[in-house]
Amino acid sequence: MHRSIPKKTTAVLLALGLGIASTAASAQATKAFSSADELRNQITENIINTQLRIIDKEFVPKTILGFANASTKDRAKFGTETTSQLVFTPLAPCTLMDTRFGTTSPYNNRIGVGATVSLSVNDSLAEQGGNAAGCGVPGADPAAIAVAVTAIFASSGGTFKAWGSGSEPDGIIGNYGVGSVETSFAIIPLNQGVAEELNLKSVNGNPFVNVSVVGYYTQPTATELNCTTEVAGPFVWAVNTLTVNSATCPTGFSVTGGGFTMNEGSLGVPQMWLYRSIPAGNSWQVVIDNQTNGNRSATVYARCCRTPGQ
Repeated sequence: MHRSIPKKTTAVLLALGLGIASTAASAQATKAFSSADELRNQITENIINTQLRIIDKEFVPKTILGFANASTKDRAKFGTETTSQLVFTPLAPCTLMDTRFGTTSPYNNRIGVGATVSLSVNDSLAEQGGNAAGCGVPGADPAAIAVAVTAIFASSGGTFKAWGSGSEPDGIIGNYGVGSVETSFAIIPLNQGVAEELNLKSVNGNPFVNVSVVGYYTQPTATELNCTTEVAGPFVWAVNTLTVNSATCPTGFSVTGGGFTMNEGSLGVPQMWLYRSIPAGNSWQVVIDNQTNGNRSATVYARCCRTPGQ
């Protein structure tokens, strides 16, 4: 399923620090979890709550934090505006990295104070503690990714930063407290064409971290219009009469052009005066004054198009 951004979740492009801790996460800040399953369920609930709030458009980025530090590559990718015609594809929440379950450093321990971890979003995720089967992020790296970042049982409170290419941004994507399970959301432009497209920094805390993807953004693909030609007539154009005739597009199509042809041979007929050949509503309208010596015949055409899938 795809969502067009400009009208709905416009936004996106950008290394933003939309730091949000879900209500469910905050409520669990001081709770002792009795089992691994209970902890896992809490993390899942946090991530799903985050995704639902995205779908409900509660979080629509208004500013770009750290964009001043973005690379030339990112600026070219997104332009200088705060919105872009990117297309959002939601995903079922899926773990890209979980440092409780990684098999190699730095993915198998807490992220220390000031440490930065670079991770893949679409290659082998198992060593990162991610889903070994992958998460559905295209191998041709998308422009940006929507992630839920969960801090788990930090021994000291802190904040996260996240970015793709370019230098470290100024803005944070979220914060967390001591011993809590708190989830923040971010939409981050990726460092395309490299093995590890996303960077995550624990600025001043040391949590275990789960990074789960909930969707990604791609550049729109130009799609050929679906077009048809509607034919009306031939009509009789009465002598000494100003006559209006039209060809109308079917429901779901829009008129994009039109015209008419005379059914009187290749040279047409003298004294057939064309007044108008123009769009009128969802039709193509032709107005002719027949000043010949008899009734004449002509056919009207309308070119009708629509965007595929709409």
